[in-house]
Amino acid sequence: MEHRADELFVFRSGAPLPVLPEGSPTWTGFEPEVAAYRGRQHVVLELAFDDRANLESVAERLSALLHAFCPTNGLAVRAARGAKREVLAAPFTRTSSVRLQRMRGGSIELSSTPRFVPVHGAPLFWIESPANASEEDERPLRFGACIARPGADAPEEAITQALRTLVEACVDLEGCVSGILTAQGPERTLASHALPYEALVANVANVADAAEASHLRAQTPWLRSHVRSPGWLVLVPTAGARRLSKKIPDGLTVERTRSGTLVQLDAPTPFAMTKTESMERWLQPLLA
Repeated sequence: MEHRADELFVFRSGAPLPVLPEGSPTWTGFEPEVAAYRGRQHVVLELAFDDRANLESVAERLSALLHAFCPTNGLAVRAARGAKREVLAAPFTRTSSVRLQRMRGGSIELSSTPRFVPVHGAPLFWIESPANASEEDERPLRFGACIARPGADAPEEAITQALRTLVEACVDLEGCVSGILTAQGPERTLASHALPYEALVANVANVADAAEASHLRAQTPWLRSHVRSPGWLVLVPTAGARRLSKKIPDGLTVERTRSGTLVQLDAPTPFAMTKTESMERWLQPLLA
């Protein structure tokens, strides 16, 4: 499988990505990363908050989303702190609440299947406060979700609306430093390191350890002025917006928020994304 140079903006220009030699029509060798980035089998959401965030406000919004996806028998909960990991006896139900104050240096995963992977009809959610966060970050908080594509318009629109509502509610809170709602090929879990675009960038840039490159990029100071990947809905932080062209490309809709600018591709859902080049090119200064 080959890709024309104009199909993958990631290869066009800009450090740390190489520039194609003049007259070179194709790039090969990055097919797995490209397929993962272009795939639409799973919708993924990631949000990040720094130490300015009001944990009660964040918890209220996360709880509301989890209630919307909670089956009658509740969501199974797996908690981890340090080397200890256990599935809790009590599930998360529609009357439960997220307790973020207990999340310092730990994580929880919530799923309607005991396998804790996103499968058809069983979304997966996770909340993490990295144990290796630097002192100045004071344990940044991250939330993620992954849902397998239902394959029908109505449920895909309902999933999109629920996740978009959460993003809109969170970016109007102080301390929200990153947000992306998009679709990709492979499933995503708490154990996943890089988004497909990040893995592609790391591999093209000849970074020996793509996971470590992604980890470094995901640190809070970096997120305050960058975006992790193009996608269906992306938060452009205020500190990075000045590096973008003032001319908004066709095919994008922008909305100002407390945390920056929300940029959305003109497609009804993340699953329906087709032409992504306008966002890729516009966000290029914030991706490297």
